[in-house]
Amino acid sequence: MKLFHLVTVVLLVFTLSACGGGNSASAIAPAPVPICTASAATPVTISGTITYDFVPNDPATGGLNYAATVAKPARGVDVQAIDGNNSAVCMSSTNASGLYQLQVPANTTVAVRALAKMSKTGAPSWTFRVIDNTSGGAQWSMQGPASSSGATAQTRNLHAASGWGGAGYTGNRTAAPFAILDDVYDGVTLMLSVAPNTQFTPLNLNWSPQNSKLTPFNLATGSIGTTFFNGSGIYILGDADVDTDEFDKHVIIHEFGHYIESNFSRSDSIGGSHAGGEHLDLRLAFGEGFGNAFSAMASNDPVYSDSKGVNQALGSPFDVSVASWTNPGWFSEGSIHHILYQTYTSPSLGFKSIFDVLSAKEKNTPALTSIFSFITALKANNPGQIPAIDTLVNAQGIDSNNMDAYGTNETHNGGLTVGALLIYTIIAPGGTVSSLCTTATYGQNNKLGNNRFLRLQVAAAGTRTVTVTGDSFSYPLIDIYSIGSDVAHNYNTGTTKSINYNFAQGDYIIEITDASLTLPDFAERYGLVTRTGQSCLTVNVTN
Repeated sequence: MKLFHLVTVVLLVFTLSACGGGNSASAIAPAPVPICTASAATPVTISGTITYDFVPNDPATGGLNYAATVAKPARGVDVQAIDGNNSAVCMSSTNASGLYQLQVPANTTVAVRALAKMSKTGAPSWTFRVIDNTSGGAQWSMQGPASSSGATAQTRNLHAASGWGGAGYTGNRTAAPFAILDDVYDGVTLMLSVAPNTQFTPLNLNWSPQNSKLTPFNLATGSIGTTFFNGSGIYILGDADVDTDEFDKHVIIHEFGHYIESNFSRSDSIGGSHAGGEHLDLRLAFGEGFGNAFSAMASNDPVYSDSKGVNQALGSPFDVSVASWTNPGWFSEGSIHHILYQTYTSPSLGFKSIFDVLSAKEKNTPALTSIFSFITALKANNPGQIPAIDTLVNAQGIDSNNMDAYGTNETHNGGLTVGALLIYTIIAPGGTVSSLCTTATYGQNNKLGNNRFLRLQVAAAGTRTVTVTGDSFSYPLIDIYSIGSDVAHNYNTGTTKSINYNFAQGDYIIEITDASLTLPDFAERYGLVTRTGQSCLTVNVTN
């Protein structure tokens, strides 16, 4: 089922009527001011409203409720007047009510085109585009028929329909790109509420009806596995009757939250599959917890929904404002999103306090980004709120009292006798740590206990050798981080790995794991003997 690209004109719902209404202001899309590229002695104004079908989630099931579909304004989208040569003779944008104005030469044949694109120059600035990754990155848009501009003002409205036919999609799913972009609008609005001159890095949001959960990955054909942010773009599922995400506003804003964290703070998350009640790597738990919380903040809705299945009727909604969660702790994205959302709703803290931490201390912490680094900075920035913060964090089974960025005083091990505590083991230049054990008790790849961390404090610059040794079945891997950057690693073959690195003065994190235990895909690729239980490694740093 093909939608509309700039290169393929499809007639969508278009109305022509008498005079239209006025404009209203918006924080990120002020009342439009026409910007025309063609001079005319007698210009006329074409104005109207750009809208799209929005299909809400059923709060009880999490699935889409097509019977409750409503028309929403397409806010902040780029609008063009197109001449007979398919060139834009005038361009503007919609305001918060979806209203636009264009001035064009009188008695000239033009069409109105709305792009699934938000753009603004100056301060603040942004370029957000919804494109089709399965059609070479074509820009999604909709366009009305060409007709004469006449000699007096006209109203031309465009509406993007969902394509739903009652028992399945029977028409073009034109609303999808505009629904996705409108979620971005909400995320931008939240950001500008605390940082009004934000310069956003350009972002493409890749959506197609062909985007499916199929693997192996091939982004150009739509085999994307899941909806995700990869550091440069967001890819969004559109596979009807299996998993679509274009109307799942929390999913879209969650991924936009990863973009925000990546561009304005720092994310050390290792990614991969995850769920709220799982015991996760502390970096992943914080990154996913932030995405969940950000989606609730920006949408002003704490109930997170993700539709799937036949007719997109299934889902598993959860409420980030609820304190109770399975397996709470510093390794739980459920605990993290609850803490962050409650911080947001606090009259004394709010999103500004969150963003102040993310954009400064969290961005520059020598520790890995986690609830420990975040809460330590939040308390330092808000000393008058420490008792309330401690109460909130302690209630999730996390030791907030006397907390530091490394979780040094954390006592909750998540049920692991090995693999969790100490979260960071201190190692000095010239020192050795024996029997630092990893475990796959809660799963592999990105779960609690899969990876162990050491803190190396370098007082004097110089070259040092980091060596990790296991038993005859081990396949140890080493990464060295400086303020979140992977400055050196060794993934080569062998049961002993070493890195020679010229350390500057400062704090470093050494991460180790045993691929034969914790990384099944890696183990299979290199023909390793896959082990179970735990693997204990020895780490040595020589001068």
